[in-house]
Order: sequence, then C-alpha cells, then structure tokens
Amino acid sequence: MIAFCMAVPLNENSLDFEIIDFNKNISHNCYEYFKRTFDSTPENTWYLDDLGVRKDKRRRGVAKRLLKTCLTKLNSKNVFLRTSDSNNQAQLLYQNLGFRHIDGLYTQVSHKRLDGSVREDRRIIMLRQAEPIE
Repeated sequence: MIAFCMAVPLNENSLDFEIIDFNKNISHNCYEYFKRTFDSTPENTWYLDDLGVRKDKRRRGVAKRLLKTCLTKLNSKNVFLRTSDSNNQAQLLYQNLGFRHIDGLYTQVSHKRLDGSVREDRRIIMLRQAEPIE
C-alpha cells in the first residue's frame, strides 16, 4: 500500500472525541459542536478521519492527489479534520485545498507507542466549507 484516505459522515456514534475551546476554556462533544455551530448534519458534513502516505513515497504529491479525489467524491460537502498542531506540512497541504484552522479549537490525543510509552499530541481542527464563509 502506498497511501490511504478515509472520510466518514458526521455521526454521533463515530465522532466520540471532545473538542476543547481554548478561548473559552470549555469542552464540547464533537458531534454536538459541529451540529450547533455550523448547522452540520450527516448529509452535509464529513470528517476526514485518516490520510497517510508511505514514507518512501512522500513529498511527491500523492497525498494532495488522494485528498483532491476524496473531496471531489464528497461533492460539495463540508469536511473537517484534525491534525497535529506541530505538523506544518500537513497544515499547509490542507490550507492549499481550502481548509481553514478554526482558531482556538483543539483535541488532545494519547497514542500508545510500540515501546509501551504514551505520547500526548495536541490536534488543531480545520474545516473546508462547501459554501464560502461569510
């Protein structure tokens, strides 16, 4: 496998993580937040759950082509994602494809490593809206 991309419809069962609003110092259920703030429904909003490219195939435009194909298939749906706040390359890719960082929102993710240690990772939230932002 060279690369993968997976998106799922906005759904309270598949989006069980909390979003933290840094500006207001409160947390929200992801599904409820997008439903309330952006009038999101499973019909008009998708979550980009995964995007990855094998290390030896990176920096060749594979992720960009794959993501463009995914966005075309979603055909004018709102799409949101989360990415590491330190992954500037990924953020630039997403920005170039119309995503914008929702200022102040993030999630905290814990990853268990192969050696048994746990790594904490702060993820920012990015959104690509089907309609222009007013």
